[in-house]
Amino acid sequence: MSEKELQREVRKIMTRYKNVFVMCASMDLERLAMFYTANRQLRNRTVVCDHFQKNILEIFTESAGVHTSAFRFDDVYDYRPANTKLLYWMADKGFCMFVRATDKFKDYCQSLLSRLDPDNTVLIYSMWKEYVNPDGKHTIQRYIDFISMFPNMEQLHTSGHASADCLAEALSQMKGVANVTLEERAVSKWGPAVAEGAVTLEKFDQMLADAIRKAYSVG
Repeated sequence: MSEKELQREVRKIMTRYKNVFVMCASMDLERLAMFYTANRQLRNRTVVCDHFQKNILEIFTESAGVHTSAFRFDDVYDYRPANTKLLYWMADKGFCMFVRATDKFKDYCQSLLSRLDPDNTVLIYSMWKEYVNPDGKHTIQRYIDFISMFPNMEQLHTSGHASADCLAEALSQMKGVANVTLEERAVSKWGPAVAEGAVTLEKFDQMLADAIRKAYSVG
């Protein structure tokens, strides 16, 4: 499926469902921008994520967003369970929420799902299909466990091959190190320390955000 075809499908899904959770790579700039843009086309729906993802989107806005409005994320809300005003807005108007397969988001989503109409709620899974293939050799069990919480699931992903024109445009707009490898590098460097409890997840998120900021020479 090409990016244009994917964008059309996302718009259809967002029109069909009021409450949309999105699971995609937290640093996939073009994919995040596509979901953000599709959601903005639906009146009064908010875009929600956690502080880590919001920090990443702010970095993209300050770097790539300087060159094109397509990569600006100006109206994104930091999800906090105690923010009753935001929760009411989400329940009333609908939303697009970027999520990850972590214990924190499991708690967030379980709490939200208990308040939402299941027929109006969907998870869009936009990552490699083999991660959630129960019989595959690349299966990630926590991904399967996470997506199983949702009453409806749509799986959308491109082949990963961009056209020459698309690559040329992206390269002309971006600067610094390609963000696609940063998360892998960070996990390799700090993952063992997180697993051993020497580095908290919050500290890991901050170090990863700092690495991205440095790569894009922001701040």
